[in-house]
Amino acid sequence: VSPNPFLESKGNLMSGILNLWQPGSIWLITGERGVGTVGGKSHLAMWLTDAYLEEGDAKNNTFVYSNVIVSIREKDGIWRKVTPNDVRGYHFTTSFYEFFLKLSENLVTKPGSKHVLILDEASVFVGALSFTSVLAQNLTALATLVRKFDLTLVIVAVRAELIIKKLRETQEGLLDGRMFKDSW
Repeated sequence: VSPNPFLESKGNLMSGILNLWQPGSIWLITGERGVGTVGGKSHLAMWLTDAYLEEGDAKNNTFVYSNVIVSIREKDGIWRKVTPNDVRGYHFTTSFYEFFLKLSENLVTKPGSKHVLILDEASVFVGALSFTSVLAQNLTALATLVRKFDLTLVIVAVRAELIIKKLRETQEGLLDGRMFKDSW
């Protein structure tokens, strides 16, 4: 149960998320810290993920991979980490190895499936000053190949300037769209 009132109207407001998060696109979510029950950037990304999985559920061919720990509240009020059995299509992953393992498994078992990779707090590992790191170079390489995997890449950061230029620019870089959490 989420305290966010926007979740209750998600069906009407978020209709068409599969069209928005087209395979092969790269999105950047930025904005201020969440306050109270409104939620922040991670919350917005997970809200969109929920709508994405729900909308794609009819064909059972949508998958989301993320480093966001998602929890559900049990009837006794205790929070428990979500497992793939709790939410069909959601995979918690903390490494490229885990991500590619699950992605390749789903690509083989579900041909034509759609995939979203959400990188929360991305400035920690693809910061503007870390463009020479192996991780930043690997992520840039992945960003150039998203179309090959029918993958949508969603990067979540406080400010766009904190992300390497290739991933934050639409003119000179690979970015397709930006979402400002505070404008939702």
